[in-house]
Amino acid sequence: MIVVKRIGWKWGLGLLPSPLIPFPRRSVRADSPIAPPWPDIWIGAGRASQPLSRRIRAWSGGKTFVVQTQHPRGQLEDFDLVVRRPTTT
Repeated sequence: MIVVKRIGWKWGLGLLPSPLIPFPRRSVRADSPIAPPWPDIWIGAGRASQPLSRRIRAWSGGKTFVVQTQHPRGQLEDFDLVVRRPTTT
């Protein structure tokens, strides 16, 4: 089953670096809660999803494969796969 969750950050928290967002599951506006049961695959798209994408593996006990579709501009170890546009020379 595929579930799409559209999210947004309350109080403009999405403008902060992801490590500075306290209680990310409570600070997000979503059409449904970010809560168990955790998905087998999480695909985050865009800057707003990065704080959740960085934490979803820990929340799932390491069972969720995490894909981010934008360069996260930080440590890549938080993700299993990063999809980004190649740089041009």
